[in-house]
Amino acid sequence: MLNTYLRPSGGYVTLSEVRRQFDLTARAVRFYEDIGLIESNRDRRNCRRYDWRARSRLELIAQFRRAGLPLETIREILSHQDEPDCASYVECAIDKLTDRIQALDEERRRAELVLKALTADRQARPASRVDSLAANRFDRNIDTQPFNEPAGREAR
Repeated sequence: MLNTYLRPSGGYVTLSEVRRQFDLTARAVRFYEDIGLIESNRDRRNCRRYDWRARSRLELIAQFRRAGLPLETIREILSHQDEPDCASYVECAIDKLTDRIQALDEERRRAELVLKALTADRQARPASRVDSLAANRFDRNIDTQPFNEPAGREAR
């Protein structure tokens, strides 16, 4: 489910709790804070504490990263989240995800063309006589030669 923390609820949670909740590493959460995507508060022991807004943004960041969106695109989407009109944030996210899907479709199409060309090339070109002779010689050696210990090693 997308963005379960849209409304203020509960208190502050620790770094380990958000890490577990959104399947992120502590390093990633701290990095998102360092680059300004989220904000945390500090308790009296100087430990990070995350409110509902930070958790909401972390959930979105985690889901958008799993969808393959780069951080600059995520930053752009989240900047629309701060506007009074929430629809612009949703529209921006839909546009960016649609662009990502189109790019992946194009990448897949190009990969399929290369695969098709390689498959056709393999079928059109039979194995060379040298390749088949070497393969036969290798097979015969495996079947007829006894196993020998490497030089310098005695059977124990």
